[in-house]
Amino acid sequence: MSSLTSWPLSPVSVSSAIDLSCPTWASKMAGEGGMRMRRIFHRPQVGWAAGKTVVCPRFPTRSYRRAGPLGRTSPGRARIALIAGSVSGESSRGTRHRAFGILETGVTVEVPFHQPPTLHTISPMIRRPYYNSRAPVTRERVLAFLAERRLAQARTLCARLCAARKKNPPAWILLGRIDAQLGRWPAVEQSLRRAVELEPGNADAWHGLGRAIHHQGRYAEAEDAYRQALRLGLSDANNILVDLGAVCYCQRKLTDAEDCFRRAAELRPQDSEAHFRLAEICEQTHRPAEARHAAEAACRLNAGHHRARLLLARLHRHAGALANARSLAEDVLKTAERPLASLATIELGHILDSAGEYRRAFVHLARGQREFSETFGAGIDRQSYPREIARNRAWFTAQRVVGWERDPAPDDRPDPVFLVGFPRSGTTLTERILSSHSAVTCLDERPLLDMLITELPGGPDHDTAYPDCLTDLSTAQIQALRTRYHELSAAARGAADGGLLVDKFPLNLVHLGLVARLFPNARVLMALRDPRDVCLSCFMQ
Repeated sequence: MSSLTSWPLSPVSVSSAIDLSCPTWASKMAGEGGMRMRRIFHRPQVGWAAGKTVVCPRFPTRSYRRAGPLGRTSPGRARIALIAGSVSGESSRGTRHRAFGILETGVTVEVPFHQPPTLHTISPMIRRPYYNSRAPVTRERVLAFLAERRLAQARTLCARLCAARKKNPPAWILLGRIDAQLGRWPAVEQSLRRAVELEPGNADAWHGLGRAIHHQGRYAEAEDAYRQALRLGLSDANNILVDLGAVCYCQRKLTDAEDCFRRAAELRPQDSEAHFRLAEICEQTHRPAEARHAAEAACRLNAGHHRARLLLARLHRHAGALANARSLAEDVLKTAERPLASLATIELGHILDSAGEYRRAFVHLARGQREFSETFGAGIDRQSYPREIARNRAWFTAQRVVGWERDPAPDDRPDPVFLVGFPRSGTTLTERILSSHSAVTCLDERPLLDMLITELPGGPDHDTAYPDCLTDLSTAQIQALRTRYHELSAAARGAADGGLLVDKFPLNLVHLGLVARLFPNARVLMALRDPRDVCLSCFMQ
């Protein structure tokens, strides 16, 4: 029961009000309250729709005009409003206030049309606040709709609350929280930027702003916001550290990410998520014993942490403990929902493959991939890359590019190295080998060239502007685009300079024409692998 419907519901404190569609009920005595019900007739000037007036105990019509119409009655059902009656020893003024408060917040219930409402039949059905655009907006009303997962109504009310209280940071934070549940991350960022402007010392606002920016893929900015929240919000340092570690992980700052997760686990040892993320880092940095210890801790703290159980199953598989791995994967498959169940099916396929049960492994892998694709592949345009490849092959001809300057306005920065290839062709292994050199900085799968295309002449509508605009680029424009690329790469790396830059993004393969225009001295590394192995590896991924 939400906070808006938390008035005491006892036989002596509640009577009911009903729709006039059954007027004989108006003359009944309110059995529990012992009061005679008075009918309030429909009056157009009050603003009620026909058949939507209510019956309430003792109080005059004018006390309830602000409540507004209760809504349309559906066939066979009567929507009613529950109104508090008298309580022994309670003043009529207090009773009126309580009754008016219930009407203002719009609590509604539904009862069978053919049965008179009683306290016994009504009280179990008071669950949902009723949306009334005329009712006063309060934070409590917004939270009630939010608790009921009625996000559209909650957002509408919270937007009204922010409009009425423009300098109230908690209202803007609440609006951002609702937009976050709706997945509207640009709107979340806008609301929380407003909150930090009003109250720069609010750690919750900085933390939420970091999450909004994080979800939009601007990891360096998100890291700055998280670190600001960490400086201000020591009481919530654990959650901030987990989010900060996650954004460092996205930037491939594995040392910083590991430090954040370790600190989070130390601050709150019962935090299973911190232990799980630490296990991920240890697995990726080839420390299986530490990874297994952290994954076991996460599973012990939260038996329902399916991602930790799948990670532990994978670690057991790599260690040759196939029985333990299989048991964990099968448990997750039984209890988890998609997409985790799909991932468990794929992991079980890997385990069966390691055990030599190849036919069963193929069946599980095919099923898991199909289910995973059904979950996440609905909005994917599978023909986007084939179209882009066909367009680029037709446009980037020798005759078209022969007149391009070989060295357009060189600056003091060397052209990057572009590491490209088909997925699962060995680009990650090559990147790790190169990044072990102290004079090389590798950028792991950041779509910088895609971001640069949106800034070409013509704006984001690059379907018409790109690649046609490349021919007419001036030297100054090329120089500006090169500078912008280095700014983006520096932000992604978290440093202004870092030696030779290796931009590893396999599908930059389709943008090598752009590379030739902007970075004519760049070197391109192409990872090659037998296509049969590439296809099988993609299938088993």
